[in-house]
Amino acid sequence: MINQKILNSLAILAAGYAKRWMEGNLYDKAFETKFGEKLKNLDKKSAYGIEFGLNFLTTILDQKFRDDTALKKFIKEIGMDAASELSKRLINGTREASSDSVEFIE
Repeated sequence: MINQKILNSLAILAAGYAKRWMEGNLYDKAFETKFGEKLKNLDKKSAYGIEFGLNFLTTILDQKFRDDTALKKFIKEIGMDAASELSKRLINGTREASSDSVEFIE
């Protein structure tokens, strides 16, 4: 049997890669849907209210979800990151401009 410390470390490592993959393949694409566009068009007050709700859910996840196995640790790592990723896109729009889409003024 593999040592639990090693399994937990592998879970965190895998979660880091999963979170990076989810940025472009889940979160960004979700905000490109009709529902995502409606969310981005909300006024700032509503967006901050949703952000508060997401962050509140994160505190509940942190307190109630036990990460006593490697799989649970993996899920919790991703879950703890989701609120900030969704909030960032909700408040600031989808990804910030990349260098290939920025116009330079000479």
